[in-house]
Amino acid sequence: MPDTETSRSSTLLRRLVALVVLVVAAYVLFKVVLNILSGIFFAVVVIAALFAVVWAYRTLKRR
Repeated sequence: MPDTETSRSSTLLRRLVALVVLVVAAYVLFKVVLNILSGIFFAVVVIAALFAVVWAYRTLKRR
């Protein structure tokens, strides 16, 4: 009987460790994806700002 008890606790511990690993991996992947999306958004904003500066310069130069 004690052997079965040890086996159950070992299985429970393995499942708990697997759950913790899954949660940590999901958190890390979420942060990586969030940082990539943030970088893409920042690049788009910078490009839009450059186009705005060029447009404003050309508009003011015509007068």
